[in-house]
Amino acid sequence: MLIRPKKLPIDPDHPFALDRLGRGESAALLTQLLERVDTPFVLSVDARWGDGKTTFVEMWRHHLSASHIQSLYFNAWESEYSADPLISFIGEMGTQLKGDEATQSSPKLKKAWKHVKEQGAFLVKRAVPVGLKLATYGALDLDNLTEQALAGLVADLAKEKIESYEADKKTLEDFKQRLGEFIKELSKKQNDGISRPVVFFVDELDRCRPTYTVELLERIKHFFDVEGLVFVLSLDKEQLGHSIRAVYGSGIDVDGYLRRFIDLEYQLPKGKSGNFVAFLAEQYQLRETVHRAGHSADVQSIPAGLQIFEHLASVFDLSLRKQEQTMARLIVVLLTSRLEPHLTFLISLAVMKVGDAAFYDGLVASRVTVKDVIDRLEASLAGRRFLAEDASTLFEASLISWKRNSDRTALERFAQHQNLAEAAQGKHVQSPRSGRVLDLIRIYSGTEGVATSFVKALEISGQFKSSPETPTNFSVQ
Repeated sequence: MLIRPKKLPIDPDHPFALDRLGRGESAALLTQLLERVDTPFVLSVDARWGDGKTTFVEMWRHHLSASHIQSLYFNAWESEYSADPLISFIGEMGTQLKGDEATQSSPKLKKAWKHVKEQGAFLVKRAVPVGLKLATYGALDLDNLTEQALAGLVADLAKEKIESYEADKKTLEDFKQRLGEFIKELSKKQNDGISRPVVFFVDELDRCRPTYTVELLERIKHFFDVEGLVFVLSLDKEQLGHSIRAVYGSGIDVDGYLRRFIDLEYQLPKGKSGNFVAFLAEQYQLRETVHRAGHSADVQSIPAGLQIFEHLASVFDLSLRKQEQTMARLIVVLLTSRLEPHLTFLISLAVMKVGDAAFYDGLVASRVTVKDVIDRLEASLAGRRFLAEDASTLFEASLISWKRNSDRTALERFAQHQNLAEAAQGKHVQSPRSGRVLDLIRIYSGTEGVATSFVKALEISGQFKSSPETPTNFSVQ
C-alpha cells in the first residue's frame, strides 16, 4: 500500500506512453512550431501550479530528442540560492553538457563552450557596480576636501562610469558572440545537414523569490538573445504576475511587461481528468487498500466512487496535485480508521474538503445546506454533467440521508423526489433518477453516525501533511 507512489517512469523511446491527459498532442504541436520559428524566440507554457508542467516538460524533452532537437533544462527554483541567475545558468549548462557524450567527444564544441564560460566569467565580474566606490566616499571627511578636490573626485567617477559602460557593452557583445558560436555548433550535432534550434527549458520560474524571477527574465532577454536558441518558460502566469508586482508595484501592467520577454504564450490543456483519477487509484492501490482494510463489499463501488471523484474534482476545480493529495488522504483514512463501508460517500466528502475547505466546513456545521450543494452543482457545466450521471444519485442520496434530521432543505429535496416519483407513477412513466435516489435513501437510512465518523477520520487525516513542494510524479500527461 502506498501513501506516495514512485516517480513516474518515462521511456525515452516512448515518452508519452503513460500519458493519461492527452498532452502528447501538445508536445507534437509545439515541436512543429519550434522547428519553424525564427530564432531567437521565447515561448511560455502556462498552467497552474500543481497541474503537471514539470512532468510534461520531461516527456517533451524526450520527444524533442527523438526529433533530433537538442535541449537543456534549468530548474530556476532549485538554483535561486545563487546571487546572480547568470552564474546558475552557465553552471547548469556546463553540468548537463558534461554528461552529453556527443558534446564531450567534439573538440569544436568543447572549445566553443570554454569560450562561453570565459566570457561569462568576465560578464559576471563586470556586473559588480562601479558605483560601489560611493560606499567609501561616506567615510571621507568632506569638510576637509577643497572644492577643487571634490570636483576632481566627481569627474573621476563620471569618467569611470562611462568607461565602465563601454566595457560592459563590449563584454556583453563578446559573450553573445561566443554563445552564438557555441549554439551553432551544438545545433549541428546531428550531422544531418538540417538546421534545428537548441531548446532551453526554464522550469519552476513562478516559485522563485520575486527579485530572482525578474532578474532571470532580464538575463534571458539581454544575455541569451542569440540565433539558434529557443527558450521555453514553464510557468504559472498568475503567480508570476504576483512576483512582478512585488518588484515593480501593484500598478504595473503585467501582460505588457511579459510581452517584453515572451514572444508567444501557450496554455497547457488540463487534459482528461477521468483518466487521471483512474491512474491515481491504480498508483495508490486503492482496490487493494479497500480490500485489506476489511471493506470487501466496497470494492464493487470503486468505479462509481471514481466517477464521483472525477466530477466533483471538476466542479471544485482541483489541480492535479490536489487530486493526488485527495487520493493520499483517502488512503490514510482507509489505513488508519475502522469505518462502516460507504466508500462513495467518503470520496465525496474528501474531494469537497480538499476542493473548498470553507464550503465543506460549512456543510459539516450546517451553515451550508443541501440546497446550497445542489445549487452549486447546477451553477456549473461540470456540475450539471455530474447530475446527469447515475453516480450522482449515490452522492445526493448520501447527502440527504446525512442531513435530513438537521437540514430543512434536505427534507424538501427528499419530498421533491417523492413528488416526482409519484407523478411519474400516476402517468405510468418512469422517473428513474428520483426513484433511484429514494431507493438509495432507504438503503442509507441511519447513516448520520457513519457521516460523523467520516468527518472525524478526514480531520485526523489532515494532520498528515504531504509536502507542498513535492512535484506531482505521475501527471497524466
